[in-house]
Amino acid sequence: VDGTPTVRDVYLTPFPGEVDSWRTYLVGAARSGGRGIFVLDVTDPSVLAGAATAARVAAAETFNSPVKFEFTSADDADLGFVYGRPPIAKMNNGKWVAIVPNGYNSSGDGAAKLFIIDLENGQVITKIDTGVGSRAAGKLCTDSDSNCNGLSSPTIADLDGDFIVDRIYAGDLHGNM
Repeated sequence: VDGTPTVRDVYLTPFPGEVDSWRTYLVGAARSGGRGIFVLDVTDPSVLAGAATAARVAAAETFNSPVKFEFTSADDADLGFVYGRPPIAKMNNGKWVAIVPNGYNSSGDGAAKLFIIDLENGQVITKIDTGVGSRAAGKLCTDSDSNCNGLSSPTIADLDGDFIVDRIYAGDLHGNM
């Protein structure tokens, strides 16, 4: 796991049955270590620090784990090695999300794609397929000399200063924006 993480305060329901609150979330990518990302709640770093004790294990049962979820190529074959830093942002629908590029060398169809993942439940809200670089329908991208593609680090833009994402920009391996 050698990707640079993104850390941001988010306002959401951290655990089922609780009310919305401000939390600090970390989104990290495995980078060259694997095809996946992970999300941690790092609001209270002491939960992550030190060796496990009986008290901490008991507290974890009521507090829930700081590990929120993983999203890997086992969940979606279009996710490759994510070298970019996935931004954390609030969308127009009020959801806090991780904006994840599909990265490089996915085992899917070879097209550049962008995942918008809900931070509350780890579900993909939408997957945007650029259609650039994909091979013929039904054929996987297994040849690096082919037209396989991947998306790099997305950049988010808030054009009106309301702290909600208005635009997302990312480049692909074919030089497209």
